Amino acid sequence: MMTPNILPLLWLHGESFDILEEEIREMHNAGLRGFIAESRPFPGYMEDHWWETLEFILSLAEKLGMQVMLFDDSHFPSGYADGIIAKNHPEHLRLLLEPVKEQFSHPGGVFHYDPEQYLTKGDREIANVFLLKMNPDSSFRADSVRTLPCGKSEIDLPAGEYMLNLWKITRNGGEAHTVNYINFLSPEAVQCYIDTIYKPHVERLKRFAGKSFIGFFSDEPRLGNIDSYDASLGKLEMSLPYSPQLPLDQLPHMPIVGDSTMAAMRVGNGELEYW
Repeated sequence: MMTPNILPLLWLHGESFDILEEEIREMHNAGLRGFIAESRPFPGYMEDHWWETLEFILSLAEKLGMQVMLFDDSHFPSGYADGIIAKNHPEHLRLLLEPVKEQFSHPGGVFHYDPEQYLTKGDREIANVFLLKMNPDSSFRADSVRTLPCGKSEIDLPAGEYMLNLWKITRNGGEAHTVNYINFLSPEAVQCYIDTIYKPHVERLKRFAGKSFIGFFSDEPRLGNIDSYDASLGKLEMSLPYSPQLPLDQLPHMPIVGDSTMAAMRVGNGELEYW
């Protein structure tokens, strides 16, 4: 059986089976041979009535020779897992690298600093700290970037204008409505999502698999580091997605310049390369 080219959304609100049958038959009579079961407005996602509704829909679709995909969550975008992961496995929720910058004048001599003063509730730890020597026009030289310890420390500095840049690992910031979504950069978090949403559906509906049940529809899963479709690295200051699998000593060098976030990595000759 070929996958249909058009799959409209069938919004499920907990309607009676009579109404659902009428809607599905109308789609079939209009020449449609498939649809997506859209769960967002359904009351009691993954509870008894949800499974009963899906079994009815898939049984009818099988009789009519139609194919069905299931939206993989109870909220848009995908990645919320009906709030189950936030409740039971908060260690798998989204983490960000949040930028902090502070420009200051230094008279020369010993400079005392404590990066942990910038930590607030929801922050995990300081990821890295950079010090930039500023030019009179507020620009900076790439060869002036210094990496500093992430803890309380002191260094000797000549007089001048400086910018202290640091990045902290946090649950704060980013896109507000995806704060309790999974960390898509973490293989463990993605596996937890699969175990929480996908596997129960496959297990309950396996008799329809490859027939009327052809798979899942994942709707715009995202990293959630900024609330914008137009954000571009190097044009806007933004938090960056972070994975616990990335060792802190291997984080890229990412100074914050003006109102934009820049990333840089040490290349073979020890120079900084920006993009």
